[in-house]
Amino acid sequence: MPTKSSSTDPSPLSRDRWFLGTLMRFHVTASDSRGAFSVVEQLLPEGFSPPRHVHANEAGLIYVLEGAVEVEVAGARRLLNATECAFLPKGVEHTFRGAVRSRILEVTAPGGVDAFYEENAVPAEREELPPPAAPDIPRLVATAKAHEIDIVGPPMEPD
Repeated sequence: MPTKSSSTDPSPLSRDRWFLGTLMRFHVTASDSRGAFSVVEQLLPEGFSPPRHVHANEAGLIYVLEGAVEVEVAGARRLLNATECAFLPKGVEHTFRGAVRSRILEVTAPGGVDAFYEENAVPAEREELPPPAAPDIPRLVATAKAHEIDIVGPPMEPD
């Protein structure tokens, strides 16, 4: 993950987390922006998709830095290549899937989704994807609900 964190933290690795098989770097947290927004870079393995979900509080934007990501918003699918983005309105069901190993930037406003990620992540030991591990689904669902994120369906499958 070559992009350096824009925070005042001198060690980018200290802001890296392993989350559901991805590597995340918290560039700007809600705490950094006084709640205004969050910026999280994610390295996705090919085929990675979070469960379909709805954010009650945050709207988001996914910008593809490298690779290709299929995005589904309100049931409509679209393939994004590097330098393309998709808007994820608050209150609308969405998910995405790495069509290939990809790197994305996720911007959400207001900030706060980073706290959900943090509660379900572990500090990254290295700047690489984590070893495979089964997710703790009951914990994921409970913390999502606490952050007003409703998990409403399974991850995206390839067409």
